[in-house]
Amino acid sequence: MKSMTFFGGGHMASAMIAGMQRANQLPPHLMLVDPDAQARQRWSDCYGARTFEHVAQEPCLSDCWLMAVKPQQMKSLCAAIAGLHAQPSRCVISVAAGIRLARLQSWLGPQHRYIRCMPNTPAALPTRLDTVDSKRPSRSSRARKGSGGRMNPSTKPCSLRA
Repeated sequence: MKSMTFFGGGHMASAMIAGMQRANQLPPHLMLVDPDAQARQRWSDCYGARTFEHVAQEPCLSDCWLMAVKPQQMKSLCAAIAGLHAQPSRCVISVAAGIRLARLQSWLGPQHRYIRCMPNTPAALPTRLDTVDSKRPSRSSRARKGSGGRMNPSTKPCSLRA
């Protein structure tokens, strides 16, 4: 993955990007869209992210979008993105509680690959990762009990491909 945009830079997104940084897995081109000036400054200083106050064309062109806004903000965010982005498929990851993949797909279109995850506290610790890919609904991955519920640090890090 060459580029990634986080839509929302609050606690959950910050925990996830900090984990990516600890694992030395920051994408070469990282962007954040967030209305909060302090969040934008923190992401710029800590992670080298290009930041935007509002949805704009450039962040919509990333290979991967991580949707980390409150559930009640998701529909309007998707409408803003849908009005700006080019048609090619993106990897769309949502951490918004209660927003199902079918709803995201109806708002953003069927051309994308969708992942919904609920990392919550485990992202901050980090202890576990659960994913479901809409293109492969029968597949899911979890940290196994054999690892004590923790990601094995010797395991090769995952790579998200759009």
